[in-house]
Amino acid sequence: PGISIAGVTVYGGIGNEWHYELELLDYSGGGGAQVPDDRPPTLRDGQSHPWRTVELAKGSYSFEDKSTDVCEIKFERPVLIGPNVKYAIRLKNHGPRTNNGDAGLTHIRGPDNTTFTFSDCSLSFNGTNHTRGQIPQLLYYSAPQSLNSDSNYYLMNEEIPRKNAIAITESVIGMAIELLIQAQECPTFDLIWKISSSLLIKKLLPSVLAYLSPIVSSDPKNATQILSIIRKLLPLIVFLNKSNDYCVPNRSLSPLPPSSPTVTTSRHYATVESDHPYKSATVCNYLVKFAPTVKWMCIDFDSRCATAQPEDTLQIYIPEYRATKCWESSKVTKFHDNNKCLWPVLKKFNGKPNTWPTNWVVIPGNEVVFSLETASDYVKEDKSLYYGFRAQVVGYENPITEGLYLGLQYLEQELTYLSGVCVKTLLKKNLVLPQIVTESEANYESALQTFDSHSSLLSRGLALSRPMTATEAIDGVVPLANEHPFLKDFLALTPGTSGARLAKWFQCESALQLRNEHPFLKDFLALTPGTSGARLAKWFQCESFVDPNQCEVHCSCGTDQELQCGWPTVITVITRDQYSNIVNVPNLKVEVSAQPFKNNSNNSQSAPENGGQGGSGTAGPPVQTVNYSITAKDKVFYHAITMMKQFENYSFEELRYVTPVKRPTIETMLVRSNSDGTYTANWTPASTGWYQLKITVD
Repeated sequence: PGISIAGVTVYGGIGNEWHYELELLDYSGGGGAQVPDDRPPTLRDGQSHPWRTVELAKGSYSFEDKSTDVCEIKFERPVLIGPNVKYAIRLKNHGPRTNNGDAGLTHIRGPDNTTFTFSDCSLSFNGTNHTRGQIPQLLYYSAPQSLNSDSNYYLMNEEIPRKNAIAITESVIGMAIELLIQAQECPTFDLIWKISSSLLIKKLLPSVLAYLSPIVSSDPKNATQILSIIRKLLPLIVFLNKSNDYCVPNRSLSPLPPSSPTVTTSRHYATVESDHPYKSATVCNYLVKFAPTVKWMCIDFDSRCATAQPEDTLQIYIPEYRATKCWESSKVTKFHDNNKCLWPVLKKFNGKPNTWPTNWVVIPGNEVVFSLETASDYVKEDKSLYYGFRAQVVGYENPITEGLYLGLQYLEQELTYLSGVCVKTLLKKNLVLPQIVTESEANYESALQTFDSHSSLLSRGLALSRPMTATEAIDGVVPLANEHPFLKDFLALTPGTSGARLAKWFQCESALQLRNEHPFLKDFLALTPGTSGARLAKWFQCESFVDPNQCEVHCSCGTDQELQCGWPTVITVITRDQYSNIVNVPNLKVEVSAQPFKNNSNNSQSAPENGGQGGSGTAGPPVQTVNYSITAKDKVFYHAITMMKQFENYSFEELRYVTPVKRPTIETMLVRSNSDGTYTANWTPASTGWYQLKITVD
């Protein structure tokens, strides 16, 4: 524990520049890596192997970056790995030929006594492995778990700061809960308005909750603790927001900010750019300042942004406070105010255009400062790299809501988002849970078998018609899509309904015990084809799935022509769900094969029946009925078939002529997916007669 992969070193070679793509993957069957942020490991490029991408780094390096013929490539952030877990590092290098190492080791012990074990990987397609390849070294950090060193205590151990942050959160939320409980006893309009407008609700609590996302996403224990705190605070916030309806009954007010209108346009625009080409050995500051109503900004960098030297960088700053006097909309000026404290945000941008942000960058506030710092011109590079920067800044205002208690409404949204982050952390696929002593092995094996059998069905989640609100999450109401009244009664146990009776029958202990399991329940759980239990289970599944009985097959040979021997034919398979709608499944397996019937005629096989006799009226050689054997004559063994007594009167050409050509009885076609629910295959019938098309949809 405490080992983080920072990157690798790669070999260089003869050339100027190489473009690389470095991936760190973990085996999906293992525990998985602990990703620093809340991004889950994903499958890339449609891969179906059991390896999942944990971290990815792209970029380029040149001969100037090399020292001792190797170059360091690091990820954006170190990746914490787990012990006894299988990982893979994949390098895709594009450019001139590079050097490679040889005689690699299987076991390597680091300077901190950490042992790494290397082996071959199934992801290698060019023959490289741990013995011979382009990765000579592995870069990692080691954070000891012991607290012997007082100087490195707070640097190496993150547990104490996390506990302090959670303790502060509990203290602040505890005071807020006491205040809201008192307000709940007398929910008058004036009282709730003062609470919603207070700094506790508008500033302190949202700021505290915003800093908790990285903490809960890295540790499931912290996520559980924060989730228990939210369960105490969120019902109080929801109750006060609901009180908006009966405190002011004469006004049509919305208890929550409207979610339908999305802010996509703005009237605050500004374009800031440096000189093209930019000047060397200078520091240029540019200030973009919008109206005080602007609360956040988006920055879009031009695709031509570039700097020629590593020392030439662009840093973005935001002021410590926002000036509300003497503002002009979309005002861009050079910044000379040294009395204002600036805070740097993001990293410094430099280098070639592919290293600059390609997506929009979100910045809080209504002011932003661009600082371009350049050094003396000592690199004679391409003039296009001296472009500098050009960015478009768009300011956005918060949407105007009709509700009165804006502070409580936004706080409810913050709590809902943080709850989702906590739940996402607890539902991670690579989450390692402690083993429960009281859990029996039989129950564990049964649950594991169920998940293996229905993994594709369970991985899709609930078929919700819309995202759940905070009130529905607290009350346990699940807004299912296309929910049938019978299914609603089945889930809600509505008294006096057939759905409730069926649910209670399922809850009967005698029905759930395997030794007394009812045949209907067994068919219901196992989806036995052709049974009423399977039909009921499929009827409960309102989510669409591919039904082979509803799929269609179309064969076409030109325009309004039937299938003909020797003519190309296009076979189209259309996949449909149980509702006869066309569905597209990315990983669907479709196979098409053609098998001729036995009475099909074949011109190539009928020719030997009339020939093979050299024009004589005698019968041909029994090629199919005589077994091959070695002929012994005059103490010499002959392997030629013409030395056998049955074929001694025939030549090789005559025997070859009368031997029928063996053709494959089943023709398998190459099926291509059109990514729209249709699959096509090309087929040319080789002989006339009847064929049987076999189509497999898996």
